[in-house]
Amino acid sequence: MRDIDLAKLLAGLVLRFKREKKSPSAPVFLTIPQNLPVISWSDNPLEMLIFALLENAISASSPESPVRLGITQTMAKSDLEELLEIHPSYWIQMRIDMQCQSGIGADIQEEIRFLGFRHADEWSTENSSRRLISYGYTDQPAPQILLWMQDSKASHKYTLLIPINQTAD
Repeated sequence: MRDIDLAKLLAGLVLRFKREKKSPSAPVFLTIPQNLPVISWSDNPLEMLIFALLENAISASSPESPVRLGITQTMAKSDLEELLEIHPSYWIQMRIDMQCQSGIGADIQEEIRFLGFRHADEWSTENSSRRLISYGYTDQPAPQILLWMQDSKASHKYTLLIPINQTAD
């Protein structure tokens, strides 16, 4: 286990993308609460996943349309916890809102699998415009991340949900 400061990680990634852009790209608006906790995380590639999500969103978005990235801590998601049969101490929720023609849902899912997460379960609406996918890592029975995708013609919203189990030291 190691500590990850998501606020510093996201701010650093946005700054890096701004410095390294080679062609016109979408502006990025980042919202981070001041009290976002540092999380303890196993050695799976959460940081690489966040980098890939942001990189895909920026490269796929129209240069005229902003990418909005927000991260929050949520104490309970009772319906979701009941569905998944898990009860974390709290949730970290990272949301990306963007506008582009085709979305990046398939790219995100491919990146998640490439980084070693395994597809655990999936739920979708009748027309599949909204999907919730749970992923685990290695042999752990509980999902480690969830991906909520909402796609319409030009507006796309992707939310990475991370259940955090806080243990007493």
